[in-house]
Amino acid sequence: MPEEAKTQSQVDVLIVGAGPTGLFLATELALFNIPFRIIDRNFHPTTQSRAIGITPRTMEVLDSRGLSEAVLKDAVISEGAKLYDHGHYLATFNVMDHLPSPFPFLTLLEQHKTERIFTERLTEYHKSIERGVELVRYDVDAEGGVAVVKKNVEGEVGEGVEEEIRFKYLVGADGAHSKVRKGWKDGWKYGGQSIKTTFFLADITFDSALSTTNPTHNHFHMFSHSTGMIGLLPLSHPPNAFRVIGNIDAYEVSSSTAITHGVKKSGSTLTLETIQKIMDERATPLKLVINEDEVEWITEFQINERLADGFERGGRVFLCGDAGHCHSPVGGQGMNLGITDAHNLAWKLAHSLLAPSTASALLKSYSPERIPVARSVVQNSSQGTTIVSSGAWWARLARSWFLPILTGLDAVKDRAGLVASQCGVQYGEGRWAIGVGKTEEAKWGEKLFPTFKSTTRTPTTLHSILRSAITSSCAPTYALLLLIPHPPTTTITIPTLPHTTSIIIRPYNASSALPVDPAVTEYLDYTGEVLKSFGVDGREKGADGVMVLVRPDGVVGGVVEFGEEGLKRMGEVVGVQS
Repeated sequence: MPEEAKTQSQVDVLIVGAGPTGLFLATELALFNIPFRIIDRNFHPTTQSRAIGITPRTMEVLDSRGLSEAVLKDAVISEGAKLYDHGHYLATFNVMDHLPSPFPFLTLLEQHKTERIFTERLTEYHKSIERGVELVRYDVDAEGGVAVVKKNVEGEVGEGVEEEIRFKYLVGADGAHSKVRKGWKDGWKYGGQSIKTTFFLADITFDSALSTTNPTHNHFHMFSHSTGMIGLLPLSHPPNAFRVIGNIDAYEVSSSTAITHGVKKSGSTLTLETIQKIMDERATPLKLVINEDEVEWITEFQINERLADGFERGGRVFLCGDAGHCHSPVGGQGMNLGITDAHNLAWKLAHSLLAPSTASALLKSYSPERIPVARSVVQNSSQGTTIVSSGAWWARLARSWFLPILTGLDAVKDRAGLVASQCGVQYGEGRWAIGVGKTEEAKWGEKLFPTFKSTTRTPTTLHSILRSAITSSCAPTYALLLLIPHPPTTTITIPTLPHTTSIIIRPYNASSALPVDPAVTEYLDYTGEVLKSFGVDGREKGADGVMVLVRPDGVVGGVVEFGEEGLKRMGEVVGVQS
Protein backbone atom coordinates (compact mmCIF):
# COMPACT_ATOMS: atom_id res chain seq x y z
CA MET A 1 0.00 0.00 0.00
CA PRO A 2 1.40 3.43 -0.89
CA GLU A 3 2.67 5.40 2.11
CA GLU A 4 0.25 8.27 1.54
CA ALA A 5 -2.73 5.88 1.63
CA LYS A 6 -2.15 5.06 5.29
CA THR A 7 -4.31 6.85 7.82
CA GLN A 8 -2.50 8.25 10.85
CA SER A 9 -3.44 8.65 14.51
CA GLN A 10 -1.81 8.86 17.92
CA VAL A 11 -2.43 7.45 21.36
CA ASP A 12 -0.62 7.20 24.69
CA VAL A 13 -0.71 3.39 24.96
CA LEU A 14 -1.27 0.81 22.24
CA ILE A 15 -2.19 -2.66 23.53
CA VAL A 16 -1.79 -5.60 21.16
CA GLY A 17 -3.90 -8.58 22.20
CA ALA A 18 -7.36 -8.73 23.76
CA GLY A 19 -7.15 -11.88 25.83
CA PRO A 20 -7.55 -11.69 29.63
CA THR A 21 -4.18 -9.95 30.08
CA GLY A 22 -4.71 -7.26 27.46
CA LEU A 23 -8.31 -6.70 28.51
CA PHE A 24 -7.42 -6.25 32.17
CA LEU A 25 -4.63 -3.85 31.27
CA ALA A 26 -7.17 -1.88 29.22
CA THR A 27 -9.61 -1.71 32.15
CA GLU A 28 -6.82 -0.37 34.36
CA LEU A 29 -5.84 2.34 31.88
CA ALA A 30 -9.51 3.24 31.43
CA LEU A 31 -9.83 3.61 35.20
CA PHE A 32 -6.82 5.93 35.23
CA ASN A 33 -8.26 7.93 32.32
CA ILE A 34 -5.23 7.18 30.10
CA PRO A 35 -5.86 7.32 26.32
CA PHE A 36 -5.28 3.89 24.79
CA ARG A 37 -6.29 1.59 21.98
CA ILE A 38 -6.53 -2.20 22.21
CA ILE A 39 -6.38 -4.28 19.03
CA ASP A 40 -6.73 -8.00 18.37
CA ARG A 41 -6.24 -9.93 15.16
CA ASN A 42 -9.23 -12.20 15.90
CA PHE A 43 -12.62 -11.04 14.71
CA HIS A 44 -14.46 -12.48 17.70
CA PRO A 45 -13.71 -13.15 21.38
CA THR A 46 -13.10 -16.75 22.37
CA THR A 47 -16.09 -18.94 23.15
CA GLN A 48 -13.87 -21.60 24.75
CA SER A 49 -13.20 -22.14 28.44
CA ARG A 50 -9.38 -22.29 28.13
CA ALA A 51 -7.87 -20.81 31.34
CA ILE A 52 -10.30 -21.39 34.21
CA GLY A 53 -8.36 -21.10 37.49
CA ILE A 54 -8.24 -17.75 39.31
CA THR A 55 -5.86 -17.60 42.26
CA PRO A 56 -6.50 -15.81 45.57
CA ARG A 57 -4.01 -13.06 44.68
CA THR A 58 -5.76 -12.41 41.37
CA MET A 59 -9.10 -12.31 43.19
CA GLU A 60 -7.64 -9.68 45.53
CA VAL A 61 -6.61 -7.64 42.51
CA LEU A 62 -10.04 -8.00 40.93
CA ASP A 63 -11.70 -7.13 44.24
CA SER A 64 -9.67 -3.92 44.42
CA ARG A 65 -11.32 -2.96 41.14
CA GLY A 66 -14.83 -3.99 42.10
CA LEU A 67 -14.83 -7.08 39.85
CA SER A 68 -14.77 -9.94 42.34
CA GLU A 69 -18.54 -10.15 42.78
CA ALA A 70 -19.09 -10.55 39.03
CA VAL A 71 -16.53 -13.38 38.99
CA LEU A 72 -17.93 -15.20 42.02
CA LYS A 73 -21.50 -14.92 40.77
CA ASP A 74 -20.97 -17.66 38.18
CA ALA A 75 -17.87 -19.44 39.47
CA VAL A 76 -17.12 -22.72 41.21
CA ILE A 77 -15.16 -22.50 44.46
CA SER A 78 -12.68 -25.35 44.65
CA GLU A 79 -12.60 -27.16 47.97
CA GLY A 80 -9.18 -28.67 47.35
CA ALA A 81 -7.68 -31.60 45.48
CA LYS A 82 -8.09 -35.36 45.55
CA LEU A 83 -5.26 -37.63 44.45
CA TYR A 84 -5.62 -41.06 42.88
CA ASP A 85 -3.02 -43.56 41.70
CA HIS A 86 -4.12 -46.19 39.19
CA GLY A 87 -7.70 -45.35 40.15
CA HIS A 88 -7.20 -45.83 43.88
CA TYR A 89 -7.88 -42.90 46.18
CA LEU A 90 -4.77 -41.60 48.00
CA ALA A 91 -5.47 -38.31 49.73
CA THR A 92 -7.47 -35.09 49.90
CA PHE A 93 -5.79 -31.79 50.62
CA ASN A 94 -6.35 -28.06 50.39
CA VAL A 95 -3.30 -25.78 50.41
CA MET A 96 -5.29 -22.53 50.30
CA ASP A 97 -7.78 -22.74 53.14
CA HIS A 98 -5.49 -21.01 55.66
CA LEU A 99 -4.11 -18.28 53.42
CA PRO A 100 -3.86 -14.69 54.70
CA SER A 101 -6.38 -13.58 52.09
CA PRO A 102 -10.10 -12.81 51.96
CA PHE A 103 -10.26 -15.34 49.09
CA PRO A 104 -8.60 -18.47 50.52
CA PHE A 105 -9.61 -20.75 47.66
CA LEU A 106 -9.14 -21.41 43.96
CA THR A 107 -11.92 -19.81 41.93
CA LEU A 108 -12.91 -21.65 38.75
CA LEU A 109 -14.48 -19.68 35.90
CA GLU A 110 -14.26 -20.26 32.17
CA GLN A 111 -11.98 -17.82 30.33
CA HIS A 112 -14.66 -16.55 27.98
CA LYS A 113 -16.72 -15.50 31.00
CA THR A 114 -13.73 -13.73 32.57
CA GLU A 115 -13.12 -11.91 29.29
CA ARG A 116 -16.78 -10.92 29.14
CA ILE A 117 -16.55 -9.37 32.63
CA PHE A 118 -13.51 -7.32 31.58
CA THR A 119 -15.19 -6.32 28.31
CA GLU A 120 -18.30 -5.15 30.16
CA ARG A 121 -16.11 -3.03 32.42
CA LEU A 122 -14.53 -1.44 29.34
CA THR A 123 -18.01 -0.71 28.01
CA GLU A 124 -18.80 1.12 31.24
CA TYR A 125 -15.87 3.40 30.41
CA HIS A 126 -17.15 3.77 26.83
CA LYS A 127 -14.13 1.93 25.48
CA SER A 128 -14.13 -0.81 22.86
CA ILE A 129 -11.86 -3.47 21.36
CA GLU A 130 -10.73 -3.09 17.76
CA ARG A 131 -11.10 -6.62 16.41
CA GLY A 132 -9.76 -7.90 13.12
CA VAL A 133 -6.80 -5.53 13.50
CA GLU A 134 -3.28 -6.93 13.53
CA LEU A 135 0.13 -5.46 14.17
CA VAL A 136 2.28 -5.41 11.03
CA ARG A 137 5.47 -3.75 12.32
CA TYR A 138 6.69 -0.97 14.57
CA ASP A 139 9.65 1.29 15.18
CA VAL A 140 10.67 3.08 18.37
CA ASP A 141 12.16 6.53 18.85
CA ALA A 142 12.89 8.84 21.78
CA GLU A 143 9.28 9.98 22.06
CA GLY A 144 7.66 6.57 21.72
CA GLY A 145 7.23 4.98 18.34
CA VAL A 146 5.07 4.29 15.31
CA ALA A 147 3.15 1.06 14.75
CA VAL A 148 1.66 -0.01 11.44
CA VAL A 149 -1.53 -2.00 11.94
CA LYS A 150 -3.83 -3.57 9.39
CA LYS A 151 -7.62 -3.65 9.56
CA ASN A 152 -8.87 -6.82 7.92
CA VAL A 153 -12.36 -7.63 6.67
CA GLU A 154 -13.94 -10.82 7.96
CA GLY A 155 -14.48 -13.38 5.25
CA GLU A 156 -12.30 -11.55 2.73
CA VAL A 157 -8.71 -12.35 1.83
CA GLY A 158 -6.79 -9.25 0.88
CA GLU A 159 -4.35 -6.59 1.92
CA GLY A 160 -6.67 -4.84 4.36
CA VAL A 161 -6.36 -1.19 5.27
CA GLU A 162 -3.18 -0.06 7.00
CA GLU A 163 -2.95 2.65 9.61
CA GLU A 164 0.00 4.29 11.32
CA ILE A 165 -0.42 4.78 15.06
CA ARG A 166 2.02 6.97 16.95
CA PHE A 167 2.27 5.70 20.51
CA LYS A 168 4.12 6.68 23.64
CA TYR A 169 4.08 3.11 24.94
CA LEU A 170 3.44 -0.24 23.25
CA VAL A 171 2.36 -3.33 25.19
CA GLY A 172 2.44 -6.84 23.76
CA ALA A 173 -0.23 -9.03 25.33
CA ASP A 174 -0.46 -11.11 22.17
CA GLY A 175 0.53 -14.55 23.38
CA ALA A 176 3.48 -16.89 23.01
CA HIS A 177 3.85 -16.09 19.31
CA SER A 178 3.87 -12.36 20.06
CA LYS A 179 4.43 -10.03 17.10
CA VAL A 180 5.50 -7.34 19.53
CA ARG A 181 8.29 -9.52 20.89
CA LYS A 182 9.30 -10.79 17.46
CA GLY A 183 9.11 -7.29 15.99
CA TRP A 184 11.79 -5.74 18.21
CA LYS A 185 14.54 -4.71 15.80
CA ASP A 186 17.49 -5.97 17.85
CA GLY A 187 15.98 -9.34 18.73
CA TRP A 188 14.08 -10.41 21.82
CA LYS A 189 14.95 -13.87 23.06
CA TYR A 190 12.29 -16.29 24.25
CA GLY A 191 14.50 -18.94 25.72
CA GLY A 192 13.49 -22.30 27.12
CA GLN A 193 12.34 -25.64 25.86
CA SER A 194 9.48 -27.34 24.05
CA ILE A 195 7.74 -30.45 25.34
CA LYS A 196 7.33 -33.02 22.59
CA THR A 197 4.36 -34.62 24.35
CA THR A 198 0.89 -33.86 23.02
CA PHE A 199 -1.69 -32.96 25.67
CA PHE A 200 -5.45 -32.66 25.39
CA LEU A 201 -8.07 -30.37 26.88
CA ALA A 202 -11.77 -31.16 26.96
CA ASP A 203 -14.88 -29.70 28.57
CA ILE A 204 -17.13 -32.70 29.08
CA THR A 205 -19.96 -34.02 31.24
CA PHE A 206 -20.08 -37.42 32.86
CA ASP A 207 -23.21 -39.54 32.92
CA SER A 208 -23.06 -39.86 36.71
CA ALA A 209 -21.30 -38.48 39.78
CA LEU A 210 -17.55 -38.75 39.71
CA SER A 211 -17.32 -41.68 42.10
CA THR A 212 -18.89 -43.23 45.15
CA THR A 213 -15.67 -42.43 47.00
CA ASN A 214 -16.11 -38.74 46.29
CA PRO A 215 -19.49 -37.48 45.08
CA THR A 216 -18.39 -33.89 45.75
CA HIS A 217 -18.23 -31.83 42.57
CA ASN A 218 -16.12 -28.98 43.91
CA HIS A 219 -12.74 -30.70 43.95
CA PHE A 220 -9.82 -30.96 41.57
CA HIS A 221 -9.21 -34.65 40.85
CA MET A 222 -5.77 -35.86 39.76
CA PHE A 223 -5.46 -39.41 38.41
CA SER A 224 -1.89 -40.65 37.96
CA HIS A 225 -0.88 -43.75 36.06
CA SER A 226 2.29 -45.29 34.70
CA THR A 227 1.19 -44.10 31.24
CA GLY A 228 0.51 -40.52 32.30
CA MET A 229 -2.13 -38.42 34.02
CA ILE A 230 -5.60 -36.95 33.74
CA GLY A 231 -6.80 -34.00 35.77
CA LEU A 232 -10.43 -32.98 36.28
CA LEU A 233 -11.52 -29.50 37.35
CA PRO A 234 -15.20 -28.73 37.99
CA LEU A 235 -17.02 -26.30 35.72
CA SER A 236 -19.91 -24.08 36.73
CA HIS A 237 -22.50 -25.94 34.66
CA PRO A 238 -24.07 -28.30 33.77
CA PRO A 239 -23.99 -30.77 36.70
CA ASN A 240 -21.06 -33.22 36.54
CA ALA A 241 -19.28 -31.00 33.99
CA PHE A 242 -15.50 -30.97 34.18
CA ARG A 243 -12.45 -29.60 32.41
CA VAL A 244 -10.28 -32.62 31.62
CA ILE A 245 -6.56 -32.35 30.91
CA GLY A 246 -4.15 -35.17 30.16
CA ASN A 247 -1.20 -36.29 28.09
CA ILE A 248 -1.83 -38.44 25.01
CA ASP A 249 1.66 -39.82 24.56
CA ALA A 250 4.64 -40.31 26.85
CA TYR A 251 6.22 -37.26 28.50
CA GLU A 252 9.29 -36.18 26.56
CA VAL A 253 11.29 -32.97 26.13
CA SER A 254 11.83 -31.92 22.51
CA SER A 255 15.23 -31.09 21.05
CA SER A 256 13.59 -28.54 18.72
CA THR A 257 14.05 -24.83 19.37
CA ALA A 258 10.80 -23.94 17.60
CA ILE A 259 8.09 -22.17 19.62
CA THR A 260 5.16 -24.60 19.55
CA HIS A 261 3.21 -23.51 22.63
CA GLY A 262 -0.56 -23.42 22.38
CA VAL A 263 -3.69 -25.05 21.03
CA LYS A 264 -3.32 -27.04 17.83
CA LYS A 265 -4.86 -24.98 15.03
CA SER A 266 -5.42 -27.77 12.52
CA GLY A 267 -4.75 -31.43 11.84
CA SER A 268 -6.08 -32.74 15.15
CA THR A 269 -7.18 -36.37 15.13
CA LEU A 270 -8.36 -36.37 18.74
CA THR A 271 -11.71 -38.10 19.31
CA LEU A 272 -13.98 -38.70 22.27
CA GLU A 273 -13.25 -42.39 21.87
CA THR A 274 -9.55 -41.71 22.45
CA ILE A 275 -10.25 -39.61 25.53
CA GLN A 276 -12.60 -42.25 26.94
CA LYS A 277 -9.96 -44.93 26.38
CA ILE A 278 -7.33 -42.86 28.23
CA MET A 279 -9.73 -42.24 31.12
CA ASP A 280 -10.70 -45.91 31.34
CA GLU A 281 -7.04 -46.84 31.58
CA ARG A 282 -5.89 -44.23 34.08
CA ALA A 283 -8.95 -44.03 36.35
CA THR A 284 -9.70 -47.75 36.62
CA PRO A 285 -11.31 -49.27 38.69
CA LEU A 286 -13.43 -46.09 38.73
CA LYS A 287 -15.70 -45.74 35.74
CA LEU A 288 -16.01 -42.24 34.28
CA VAL A 289 -18.37 -42.34 31.31
CA ILE A 290 -18.46 -39.34 28.98
CA ASN A 291 -21.88 -38.04 27.98
CA GLU A 292 -21.34 -37.57 24.26
CA ASP A 293 -24.29 -35.18 24.01
CA GLU A 294 -22.74 -32.76 26.51
CA VAL A 295 -19.29 -32.14 25.03
CA GLU A 296 -18.45 -28.43 24.84
CA TRP A 297 -14.90 -28.48 23.50
CA ILE A 298 -11.97 -30.80 22.83
CA THR A 299 -8.52 -29.86 21.54
CA GLU A 300 -4.89 -30.88 21.47
CA PHE A 301 -2.11 -28.58 22.60
CA GLN A 302 1.63 -28.38 23.05
CA ILE A 303 3.51 -27.08 26.07
CA ASN A 304 6.57 -24.86 25.97
CA GLU A 305 8.46 -23.63 29.01
CA ARG A 306 9.88 -20.26 28.02
CA LEU A 307 10.86 -16.90 29.46
CA ALA A 308 11.75 -13.74 27.55
CA ASP A 309 15.06 -12.07 28.36
CA GLY A 310 13.33 -9.09 29.89
CA PHE A 311 9.81 -7.70 29.66
CA GLU A 312 10.82 -4.18 28.56
CA ARG A 313 12.80 -2.62 25.74
CA GLY A 314 13.85 0.99 25.39
CA GLY A 315 11.50 2.18 28.11
CA ARG A 316 8.74 2.16 25.47
CA VAL A 317 7.85 -1.47 24.67
CA PHE A 318 6.59 -4.02 27.20
CA LEU A 319 5.46 -7.64 27.32
CA CYS A 320 2.67 -9.06 29.49
CA GLY A 321 1.33 -12.57 29.87
CA ASP A 322 2.33 -15.34 27.46
CA ALA A 323 4.16 -12.85 25.28
CA GLY A 324 6.81 -12.81 28.02
CA HIS A 325 6.45 -16.28 29.52
CA CYS A 326 4.68 -19.56 28.81
CA HIS A 327 4.44 -22.83 30.68
CA SER A 328 2.28 -25.84 31.47
CA PRO A 329 -1.32 -25.26 32.58
CA VAL A 330 -0.69 -27.58 35.52
CA GLY A 331 -1.12 -25.39 38.57
CA GLY A 332 -3.44 -22.95 36.78
CA GLN A 333 -0.99 -20.03 36.92
CA GLY A 334 -0.87 -18.72 33.34
CA MET A 335 -3.80 -16.30 33.13
CA ASN A 336 -3.17 -15.18 36.71
CA LEU A 337 0.44 -14.35 35.92
CA GLY A 338 -0.69 -12.28 32.94
CA ILE A 339 -3.32 -10.36 34.92
CA THR A 340 -0.86 -9.56 37.70
CA ASP A 341 1.71 -8.51 35.08
CA ALA A 342 -0.88 -6.05 33.79
CA HIS A 343 -1.72 -4.91 37.32
CA ASN A 344 1.95 -4.16 37.98
CA LEU A 345 2.49 -2.36 34.67
CA ALA A 346 -0.73 -0.34 34.35
CA TRP A 347 -0.27 2.00 37.30
CA LYS A 348 3.36 2.56 36.32
CA LEU A 349 2.36 3.55 32.78
CA ALA A 350 -0.33 5.85 34.14
CA HIS A 351 1.93 7.41 36.76
CA SER A 352 4.66 7.96 34.17
CA LEU A 353 2.24 9.77 31.88
CA LEU A 354 0.87 11.88 34.73
CA ALA A 355 4.28 12.57 36.34
CA PRO A 356 6.86 12.27 33.53
CA SER A 357 9.79 12.87 35.90
CA THR A 358 9.23 9.39 37.35
CA ALA A 359 8.88 7.59 34.02
CA SER A 360 12.35 6.19 33.39
CA ALA A 361 13.05 4.67 36.80
CA LEU A 362 9.48 3.58 37.43
CA LEU A 363 8.94 1.77 34.12
CA LYS A 364 12.32 0.10 34.33
CA SER A 365 11.18 -1.51 37.60
CA TYR A 366 8.51 -3.54 35.80
CA SER A 367 10.78 -6.20 34.32
CA PRO A 368 13.01 -6.72 37.41
CA GLU A 369 9.90 -7.13 39.57
CA ARG A 370 8.00 -9.50 37.31
CA ILE A 371 10.79 -11.63 35.80
CA PRO A 372 11.57 -13.49 39.09
CA VAL A 373 7.85 -14.17 39.61
CA ALA A 374 7.48 -15.56 36.09
CA ARG A 375 10.67 -17.61 36.37
CA SER A 376 9.42 -19.23 39.57
CA VAL A 377 6.06 -20.10 37.98
CA VAL A 378 7.73 -21.59 34.88
CA GLN A 379 10.03 -23.72 37.04
CA ASN A 380 7.31 -24.87 39.45
CA SER A 381 4.83 -25.75 36.72
CA SER A 382 7.54 -27.65 34.86
CA GLN A 383 8.34 -29.72 37.94
CA GLY A 384 4.65 -30.31 38.61
CA THR A 385 3.98 -31.42 35.04
CA THR A 386 6.92 -33.81 35.11
CA ILE A 387 5.82 -35.38 38.38
CA VAL A 388 2.18 -35.92 37.39
CA SER A 389 2.71 -37.02 33.78
CA SER A 390 6.09 -38.78 33.60
CA GLY A 391 6.28 -42.57 33.58
CA ALA A 392 9.74 -42.55 35.21
CA TRP A 393 10.06 -44.66 38.34
CA TRP A 394 10.92 -41.69 40.56
CA ALA A 395 7.88 -39.75 39.35
CA ARG A 396 5.59 -42.72 40.06
CA LEU A 397 7.14 -43.04 43.51
CA ALA A 398 6.64 -39.33 44.19
CA ARG A 399 2.98 -39.54 43.16
CA SER A 400 2.05 -42.66 45.05
CA TRP A 401 4.10 -42.25 48.23
CA PHE A 402 5.60 -38.82 48.86
CA LEU A 403 2.74 -36.56 47.73
CA PRO A 404 0.14 -38.11 50.09
CA ILE A 405 2.59 -37.75 53.00
CA LEU A 406 3.73 -34.22 52.19
CA THR A 407 0.21 -32.92 51.61
CA GLY A 408 -0.67 -33.96 55.13
CA LEU A 409 1.98 -31.71 56.70
CA ASP A 410 0.73 -28.24 57.66
CA ALA A 411 4.09 -26.54 57.02
CA VAL A 412 4.25 -27.99 53.53
CA LYS A 413 0.64 -27.04 52.77
CA ASP A 414 1.17 -23.49 54.02
CA ARG A 415 4.24 -23.03 51.85
CA ALA A 416 2.60 -24.63 48.83
CA GLY A 417 -0.46 -22.42 49.37
CA LEU A 418 1.60 -19.22 49.27
CA VAL A 419 3.23 -20.36 46.02
CA ALA A 420 0.10 -21.69 44.29
CA SER A 421 -2.00 -18.68 45.32
CA GLN A 422 0.69 -16.13 44.33
CA CYS A 423 0.06 -14.53 47.73
CA GLY A 424 3.70 -15.16 48.61
CA VAL A 425 5.04 -12.92 45.84
CA GLN A 426 7.49 -10.36 47.16
CA TYR A 427 9.37 -7.83 45.05
CA GLY A 428 13.01 -7.21 45.88
CA GLU A 429 14.53 -3.98 47.10
CA GLY A 430 14.74 -1.12 44.68
CA ARG A 431 13.54 2.43 44.41
CA TRP A 432 9.97 1.27 43.98
CA ALA A 433 9.99 -1.28 46.79
CA ILE A 434 12.26 0.29 49.37
CA GLY A 435 12.84 -0.04 53.08
CA VAL A 436 14.54 3.04 54.44
CA GLY A 437 13.63 3.01 58.10
CA LYS A 438 14.56 1.04 61.20
CA THR A 439 11.45 -1.13 61.17
CA GLU A 440 13.07 -4.39 60.18
CA GLU A 441 9.97 -6.34 61.19
CA ALA A 442 8.16 -5.13 58.08
CA LYS A 443 9.06 -6.51 54.67
CA TRP A 444 8.78 -4.00 51.87
CA GLY A 445 7.82 -5.38 48.50
CA GLU A 446 5.10 -7.56 50.03
CA LYS A 447 1.41 -7.13 49.41
CA LEU A 448 -0.32 -5.52 52.38
CA PHE A 449 -3.87 -6.67 52.97
CA PRO A 450 -4.71 -5.89 56.59
CA THR A 451 -8.25 -5.56 57.84
CA PHE A 452 -8.90 -2.31 59.65
CA LYS A 453 -11.93 -1.01 61.46
CA SER A 454 -12.78 2.61 61.08
CA THR A 455 -13.75 4.91 63.94
CA THR A 456 -17.34 4.04 63.07
CA ARG A 457 -16.36 0.37 63.54
CA THR A 458 -17.11 -0.47 59.93
CA PRO A 459 -14.77 -3.24 58.68
CA THR A 460 -12.66 -2.26 55.69
CA THR A 461 -9.47 -3.25 53.94
CA LEU A 462 -6.53 -1.47 52.44
CA HIS A 463 -7.71 -2.49 48.98
CA SER A 464 -11.08 -0.86 49.54
CA ILE A 465 -9.32 2.32 50.72
CA LEU A 466 -7.11 2.39 47.63
CA ARG A 467 -10.07 1.56 45.41
CA SER A 468 -12.03 4.54 46.76
CA ALA A 469 -9.03 6.85 46.40
CA ILE A 470 -8.32 5.74 42.83
CA THR A 471 -11.96 5.89 41.79
CA SER A 472 -12.37 9.42 43.12
CA SER A 473 -9.14 10.71 41.57
CA CYS A 474 -9.09 8.62 38.35
CA ALA A 475 -5.35 8.23 38.91
CA PRO A 476 -2.95 5.68 40.40
CA THR A 477 -2.98 6.67 44.06
CA TYR A 478 -0.58 5.77 46.85
CA ALA A 479 -1.67 5.36 50.46
CA LEU A 480 0.51 7.03 53.09
CA LEU A 481 -0.19 5.19 56.34
CA LEU A 482 0.79 7.04 59.50
CA LEU A 483 1.06 4.42 62.24
CA ILE A 484 0.78 6.02 65.66
CA PRO A 485 1.54 3.85 68.72
CA HIS A 486 -0.02 6.27 71.23
CA PRO A 487 -2.40 9.25 71.00
CA PRO A 488 -0.43 12.50 70.76
CA THR A 489 -1.20 15.51 72.88
CA THR A 490 -1.04 18.03 70.04
CA THR A 491 -2.67 18.19 66.65
CA ILE A 492 -0.85 16.12 64.07
CA THR A 493 0.20 17.80 60.85
CA ILE A 494 -0.39 15.24 58.15
CA PRO A 495 2.28 15.10 55.42
CA THR A 496 1.02 16.07 51.98
CA LEU A 497 2.34 14.29 48.90
CA PRO A 498 1.02 14.30 45.34
CA HIS A 499 -0.89 11.23 44.08
CA THR A 500 -1.30 10.15 47.70
CA THR A 501 -4.10 9.70 50.20
CA SER A 502 -3.08 9.98 53.87
CA ILE A 503 -4.47 7.64 56.50
CA ILE A 504 -3.93 7.47 60.26
CA ILE A 505 -3.92 4.08 61.93
CA ARG A 506 -3.87 3.87 65.72
CA PRO A 507 -4.56 1.26 68.41
CA TYR A 508 -8.20 0.49 69.07
CA ASN A 509 -7.81 1.41 72.75
CA ALA A 510 -6.33 4.85 72.11
CA SER A 511 -8.30 7.91 73.08
CA SER A 512 -11.18 8.55 70.72
CA ALA A 513 -10.45 12.27 70.96
CA LEU A 514 -7.30 11.99 68.86
CA PRO A 515 -6.65 15.54 67.55
CA VAL A 516 -6.08 15.17 63.80
CA ASP A 517 -6.82 17.02 60.61
CA PRO A 518 -10.54 16.38 60.00
CA ALA A 519 -9.88 15.89 56.28
CA VAL A 520 -7.74 12.84 56.99
CA THR A 521 -9.25 9.37 57.24
CA GLU A 522 -8.65 7.61 60.53
CA TYR A 523 -8.74 3.87 61.22
CA LEU A 524 -8.44 1.70 64.29
CA ASP A 525 -6.22 -1.36 64.26
CA TYR A 526 -8.52 -3.60 66.31
CA THR A 527 -6.50 -6.77 65.80
CA GLY A 528 -3.13 -5.06 66.26
CA GLU A 529 -1.97 -6.76 63.07
CA VAL A 530 -0.87 -3.62 61.26
CA LEU A 531 0.98 -1.91 64.12
CA LYS A 532 2.66 -5.16 65.13
CA SER A 533 3.80 -5.98 61.60
CA PHE A 534 5.69 -2.69 61.47
CA GLY A 535 7.11 -2.90 64.98
CA VAL A 536 5.04 0.01 66.25
CA ASP A 537 2.88 -1.64 68.90
CA GLY A 538 5.66 -1.98 71.50
CA ARG A 539 7.03 1.55 71.33
CA GLU A 540 7.23 3.64 74.45
CA LYS A 541 4.76 6.45 74.94
CA GLY A 542 5.87 9.58 73.19
CA ALA A 543 7.89 7.72 70.55
CA ASP A 544 7.42 8.84 66.97
CA GLY A 545 5.25 6.86 64.62
CA VAL A 546 6.11 5.19 61.34
CA MET A 547 5.11 6.15 57.81
CA VAL A 548 4.33 3.35 55.37
CA LEU A 549 3.89 4.11 51.69
CA VAL A 550 1.64 1.60 49.94
CA ARG A 551 1.80 1.53 46.16
CA PRO A 552 -1.34 1.62 43.99
CA ASP A 553 -1.02 -2.15 43.53
CA GLY A 554 -1.21 -2.76 47.29
CA VAL A 555 2.51 -3.45 47.72
CA VAL A 556 4.58 -1.80 50.44
CA GLY A 557 6.72 0.79 48.67
CA GLY A 558 8.53 2.33 51.63
CA VAL A 559 8.81 2.22 55.42
CA VAL A 560 10.33 5.21 57.21
CA GLU A 561 10.41 6.85 60.62
CA PHE A 562 8.03 9.77 60.93
CA GLY A 563 9.85 13.03 60.23
CA GLU A 564 11.15 15.37 57.56
CA GLU A 565 13.86 13.03 56.32
CA GLY A 566 11.43 10.16 55.94
CA LEU A 567 8.93 12.41 54.18
CA LYS A 568 11.64 13.47 51.72
CA ARG A 569 12.34 9.83 50.87
CA MET A 570 8.65 9.19 50.34
CA GLY A 571 8.48 12.21 48.08
CA GLU A 572 11.25 10.77 45.92
CA VAL A 573 9.19 7.63 45.42
CA VAL A 574 6.02 9.41 44.29
CA GLY A 575 7.88 11.86 42.07
CA VAL A 576 8.43 15.02 44.13
CA GLN A 577 11.48 16.86 42.83
CA SER A 578 14.05 17.79 45.50
